[in-house]
Order: sequence, then C-alpha cells, then structure tokens
Amino acid sequence: MDTLKVLVNELNLNEYILFTGPLFGNDKLEAYVDSDVFVLPSKDRYESFGNVALEACACGTPVVITKNCGVSEWITNKVGHVVECDANNIVESILLILNNKRINEMRNNCRDFAVEFNWLDIAKKYEIVYEDLL
Repeated sequence: MDTLKVLVNELNLNEYILFTGPLFGNDKLEAYVDSDVFVLPSKDRYESFGNVALEACACGTPVVITKNCGVSEWITNKVGHVVECDANNIVESILLILNNKRINEMRNNCRDFAVEFNWLDIAKKYEIVYEDLL
C-alpha cells in the first residue's frame, strides 16, 4: 500500500485515486454505485468465485475481471469483460467500457444479470466436484 501511495503521489494522481481501506454495508454498496467500472484483477491464484463482481453488477456497475475468477464463466460482454491478468488488457477493457456509448444499457444488463443469477448452477458444479473426489 505504501508503494502504491508513493506512486500515486509521484504521478500526481491524488485527486483521481482514493484508498478507502475495507468498506462494509452501505459504504460498500455506495462505492459500487458510485463507480464507473469495477475491476477484480486476480493474478496468481484462482479465485473460487468472486462474489464482489456479482455485488458490483447488482449495483449496476460493469466489471472487468481476470480469467482467474470463478465468476468469469458467467460474465459476458453485456455486463463486462473477462481478460488475462495483464495490465494492458485490464486498462484496455476499462477504457472500452468507459467509452461505450451504450454504458447505460450495460448498467441495466448488470442489474438484470445479478437478479437472474442462478446459484443452483454453481451448487451443481460443486456437487460434481465433490462426487468426483469421493
């Protein structure tokens, strides 16, 4: 965190970047709603699901996630982008979303996606994994 704060200061980005620390409850929901894009750049390890991406969608915020996130199987270009964990890919996807003339449609798609998300599909996949292990 100290390294990031120094970098932000050196690049004169202080007015654009806010390090909030952990957010909970309404503070977290307000941050999702206020965001233009949500990014989950899981890098080295597979993220089992990534509920935060679904939470962002529920708040109408398009997402950019890496292929290391379990939720990547369900994310379509209607609600965001799934990319390799590479800074250039992530930046390109963020810019594509920000410059999308149909961003409001994308926001509505995000809300619909979250409401219609089927947790039974995930439960069935876990059940298959557990059965295979037995």
